[in-house]
Amino acid sequence: MPSPLRALAIAIVSLGASHILFGQAPDTRLDDAVKEIALLKRMMADQDRRIGTLEGVVRSQQRAILTMTARPASGTSSRTIEGWAAIKMGMSRVQVVEILGEPKLTEVVIDRQTLLYKEANGTPLGQVVITDDRVSEVSCPKFQIYLPAQK
Repeated sequence: MPSPLRALAIAIVSLGASHILFGQAPDTRLDDAVKEIALLKRMMADQDRRIGTLEGVVRSQQRAILTMTARPASGTSSRTIEGWAAIKMGMSRVQVVEILGEPKLTEVVIDRQTLLYKEANGTPLGQVVITDDRVSEVSCPKFQIYLPAQK
């Protein structure tokens, strides 16, 4: 009567031989999965590095914008025709505020801001509509300046 250890050894040898005899390849799914996990870990580390770099760029640009808005407005203002004539389609909000100064009132609806400019006595001067941080419409009845929204 063969011992259980001997029977196990015979079974293992015969299984190994059956792969060779019948041309069956050993199962490599585990090795493939380990390689794929290592690749995914490298990709994730690379993505983390890139995100960190992009966040640094965004922070520096935000600081630059805050520095720009802290500067006093240039010689033009919302009370002059030169100020309103300097506003062009596609300008950013920061550029508009640099030229016209801070608006008396800002109305915000989702991605659209309307900058309302008024005289000291409250009489409306005009308005600048900003959509997605770009000028999309300008209206200043006092100086007869109208840049309608483009459709």
